[in-house]
Amino acid sequence: MTILYELTIFLAFALIAVVATIFVIAASLLGRAIEESSREQEEVARKESSEFDETIAGLQKQLKGAKGAKVIDGLKMQIAEYEERKKEAEKDLKRISQKYGLLTVRGTVLYPGMFFLVSIVLAGIARYTATIPLTLVSNIIWGVSLVALIWGSYRICQCLKVIEGVAITTEEAQFKRTTQAFELALERHEESKRPELEFEFKKRKPPFSFKLDAKEIIEFRIELKQGDVAKSAEVWFFAPKDFEFPEYYTWNQDSEYTIPNALTTKFKLGDLIGGVGYLRELAIKTPTKTGEYILGYSLQYEGATGGMNVFKVKVK
Repeated sequence: MTILYELTIFLAFALIAVVATIFVIAASLLGRAIEESSREQEEVARKESSEFDETIAGLQKQLKGAKGAKVIDGLKMQIAEYEERKKEAEKDLKRISQKYGLLTVRGTVLYPGMFFLVSIVLAGIARYTATIPLTLVSNIIWGVSLVALIWGSYRICQCLKVIEGVAITTEEAQFKRTTQAFELALERHEESKRPELEFEFKKRKPPFSFKLDAKEIIEFRIELKQGDVAKSAEVWFFAPKDFEFPEYYTWNQDSEYTIPNALTTKFKLGDLIGGVGYLRELAIKTPTKTGEYILGYSLQYEGATGGMNVFKVKVK
């Protein structure tokens, strides 16, 4: 039996060394464990609040027409059921707190270490009493020593179980963050490669001032400011129905367009490359009535359609 007592002492010492290692691991995951604890407690509290609101709403609805003992008994039963659910929620909150409390100094080091020290002391006493000899007393003390050893080992297993859960959650969170960062970087990369066209009026700038019933020339410049190439680029011009684009093919938009029934024409620019400015001229014939008119243009290329940009033309 002396050998068993000594083995118990050696095993307890070995487990004390394991406790220190486990604490180092637990300390590295404690921050994440606190986050998980807060999240789980918030979920339980939110669920409890939702059930409380539903219960109160149901009780208020039934109380409006409550008549007779049966209805009152039913209300009492619902209140009792809610109280039971509330107690379960409180137990869940307590379990969550205790679960992650295992990763603290008290949960990881003090409690298991205390049980192992008690096991060492009792096993030592059992070994000593065996030499007197007091065999029965020795066996009883050794049995208590084993109980302390087993309980300390159980605490360690609980700690390891929580560490495993937090580590898996942390790994999943890290993978999610890495994936999101990769997707964001990829999106930014694609954004940097996406063509971006710049439109600029040359010589004269809006608002333009034109004469009545006259042919005017608007000069403009288009440049690819971002991306390698903008394929099949076009610029569309829109004007109220009283205007004309005399040198180009035109058509009209519908009445629900930004400029209702807008007269429309387009310039086909082809494939635009970066660093090159493309100069063009738009011939426009003004209406026979004075006033301030809203016209517009839109830049388009393969795979993208730009919105309308408006400018003013004063005819006098």
